[in-house]
Amino acid sequence: MSRVDKNIAALGDGVASSVALVVSLTDVVDSGAQSGAVTTSVVYTFTLTNTGNSEDTFTITKSGDIWTTVISDTSHTLAALDSAVFTVTVTVPLAADTNDTDIVTIVATSDADPGVSDSDILTTTATGGYLVYDTFSDTDTTALAAHTPEKGGPWTENSGTWLIDTNKLKETVGDVKVCSIDAGQANIVMSASLDRQGGSDPGMIFRMTDISNYYALIANFLGVLAIYKIVSGAWTLLGTTAYVHVANDTLKVDASGTSLIAYVNDVEFINITDSTFPTQTRVGLFNHVGNWSSTRWDNFVVQAL
Repeated sequence: MSRVDKNIAALGDGVASSVALVVSLTDVVDSGAQSGAVTTSVVYTFTLTNTGNSEDTFTITKSGDIWTTVISDTSHTLAALDSAVFTVTVTVPLAADTNDTDIVTIVATSDADPGVSDSDILTTTATGGYLVYDTFSDTDTTALAAHTPEKGGPWTENSGTWLIDTNKLKETVGDVKVCSIDAGQANIVMSASLDRQGGSDPGMIFRMTDISNYYALIANFLGVLAIYKIVSGAWTLLGTTAYVHVANDTLKVDASGTSLIAYVNDVEFINITDSTFPTQTRVGLFNHVGNWSSTRWDNFVVQAL
């Protein structure tokens, strides 16, 4: 969490006077503008000072915020020249896109004289925004095409029958089956947790043009992790390595230009280059043969690079 310290100097003697904000945490370059990753919080710390010559109570209010903003203490009774610390916590929502901003005005007002106050404006910027975010939370047997992700969508069932089951995704027909969603960008980081069962060959697809043209990261039942390109339905192996699957491993693909990197649980397994599909923006999931109906996907996430 980012932390920002400020002094709000408020008068408690009912006498109008100029009041200045003083930045007391000198290692913050722009103390009123901070950033935070989506679903995390940014914390701003303030020091409220009664610069008057008698006790007063000060009320802290906010306005203009859209994102969830919480003031830790909204009322402070202070003796003359005494101070108190409070925080303002801004939570960056999951729906925020990278570089979205939220602006909130914080005001400290004297209860003895409401005409005496001081304020500050906080600007919080979202980072790491999601293009797609789906935990597959839905009623059992809901068709994927009828399901709404937390971010992005809609899904397309390009082949096969894809259903929600215990808040995970499964495919129920078998053979080569694909579902996809448009991420809107070609250069992405995509990840999903996988519980592969039996002899299935599940995986993820990316840079998809259509059902016959895409890249695929496959975790097959023979103990191999591989990246293929599928062109007009013909499969070409681009890179492979040994891989022992553990239930709920997180598979990840980093596709940046011609660079294609595959990870398992954030450990790099395959690093290759290929220029066949440079600009396509559809991504998704794949299943093939074996015990397909017991294989499950969860926590499908796509972010821009």
